[in-house]
Amino acid sequence: MELRDYQPAALDGKRGGEAAQRVRTPCVENPVLRSQVLEAGVKDLVLNVHGHYSIHCLASCQGHGRVRWLRREPYLYFHSEPQVAEWVDAFVWALGDRRFLSRRWHVTGIMHPDLGLSFLLTPLELGPRVGGLNKDRRDLGILAVILDKALERVTEMPPGNQSDYRQKKQYAENLIPVLVEGVRIPAPRTWRVFVDTCAQRGSAFFARFRGHGVIPDAAD
Repeated sequence: MELRDYQPAALDGKRGGEAAQRVRTPCVENPVLRSQVLEAGVKDLVLNVHGHYSIHCLASCQGHGRVRWLRREPYLYFHSEPQVAEWVDAFVWALGDRRFLSRRWHVTGIMHPDLGLSFLLTPLELGPRVGGLNKDRRDLGILAVILDKALERVTEMPPGNQSDYRQKKQYAENLIPVLVEGVRIPAPRTWRVFVDTCAQRGSAFFARFRGHGVIPDAAD
């Protein structure tokens, strides 16, 4: 099934704003086959979970802007089974609760025009007034590694052992320290970030002419 390009209006910041138009990541049918359009900071997270655990990644952003009131927050917009979304939220909550992330993240439900109930992974707390991009990259790197390992554990459970949300959070609290131990998140090399960013911007520009690019606002 080919999905039409879509991003929630709530992610646009100031609707019609030049910055939001410029940095918005294209939504593609299969990000694994077109990984060059993914931003460097969020690429590992998308590639690690897309196509696994019933997750289909729809759109993503590594975060942009160094001043809070002009910042565009990082996010992962995905479709999955509700049980999987609950597990994702339980694990990111446990990571934030134990201060492995720079701030708390959470999962919220949001409707997709073709798929129905989908989910948005994004920070719950405000970032610093100035800066914070490096912390966002580090958080996304940790999520890329830990969510992959954590979801592999829980999706192997028999269906009868799939607990309610409160029990999921308790299980996540106990599992996260084990998964984090020994995990090293290397900082991305500057040259790789530069190359990936140039490739992503170029792909986003040319994708406009192929019908896979930035979605114009309703006022356009």
